Amino acid sequence: MAKILVAEDDKDIRNLLVDILDDVGYEVASARNGVDALEQINNFQPDLLALDLMMPEMDGFELLNKLRDDPSTRELPVVVLSAVPSRKGELRAWRMGVRHYIPKPFSSERVHLSVKVALREADEAQQEAARQNGVVPAATVNDDQISSNAGDDTDGGDAGSSFIRTNQRRLNEILGGGIVPRSFSLIEGDPSSGKSVLSQNFVMEALYGGHGVQYFTSGGSPKRLVKRMHSIGMDVSGHIRERQFAVSELDQPKLGLKSAWEITPEKILSSLTEEMQSTPDDLDMIVLDDLTEQISFAGPDSVVEFIDECRQLCDNGKTIILTTQGHALEAEKRERAQKACDVHMELELIKIGGTKGAQLQLLKSSTVEVTDRSQFAFKVSRKVGMERLSNARTKN
Repeated sequence: MAKILVAEDDKDIRNLLVDILDDVGYEVASARNGVDALEQINNFQPDLLALDLMMPEMDGFELLNKLRDDPSTRELPVVVLSAVPSRKGELRAWRMGVRHYIPKPFSSERVHLSVKVALREADEAQQEAARQNGVVPAATVNDDQISSNAGDDTDGGDAGSSFIRTNQRRLNEILGGGIVPRSFSLIEGDPSSGKSVLSQNFVMEALYGGHGVQYFTSGGSPKRLVKRMHSIGMDVSGHIRERQFAVSELDQPKLGLKSAWEITPEKILSSLTEEMQSTPDDLDMIVLDDLTEQISFAGPDSVVEFIDECRQLCDNGKTIILTTQGHALEAEKRERAQKACDVHMELELIKIGGTKGAQLQLLKSSTVEVTDRSQFAFKVSRKVGMERLSNARTKN
């Protein structure tokens, strides 16, 4: 079982964490402050660090800096548990490579889940690095094994970065680093194939990197979207309070009496264009999730005009992600969308060893060569979000 070091200055909380982790079989050691933790790391050599941020002598942030500066501890997975307001502490920790932040007070279930996922992420990252270095032959990898993301990219979606990434290392590699700011990305897929979760993954990395996001949702009220995101580990409440994240509900085409349009899809696309054009400059990313009904029923000319406007907005500084079901884009609509977008991804439902998931196929990229191996399989888990699956698959 893995070795875990708990660094916490409060004796009662420290003992509680030790008990929580010891009860499920982990080998646990503890430290009272950052100085003590640094010594323990050298002696105990833990597989994971559970870290409080506000400690005497050396706080958690200073300890993180020292760990990241040392090649021998740079890849040590860290789970932060802190009473520091999540928006302030989480953002700073995220930029230092921490992908798991638990606000106090916490539950034992939350601790168990975060530690388990962080350890799996670290294991996946090591396996991926070994394969790239030729240490582990590809044939030795069990294709039926389910593994989680390797989310140890420390630059995330920084506003100064060349890319807006996901928290999935392999997917970022497939995309050539991520999506480029000022680009137009098209995501197609069946219902429940993970289009929204994929978009929201880009959104979270963009928010942590300092971008502002305007999110148009067809999935109900803004409150419902925030709740759904929170259920898969994405807390945007602080970003909303700081006006870094705005949500608007998309209008849907409606039929009135005698099957006449009460609200035409063409009118909806025209109004949406005006809303996008008036989006504040500091909300430099726009997500359209999803436009299946609007694009399906609108005439080709209106859809082409809308797509051209999306392209123009990107050329003028916006980053746009548009999601839709595959059947919505036909003939002239599809031709124009494929020509206008910089990145085109397609999702299909799959099943791996009884586990349902989705397979992403990269169809177009302006930054990387697309091949038959430009694929990424994942599932969506409660409180975790996207988790990587092996490539062995069957269609659902």
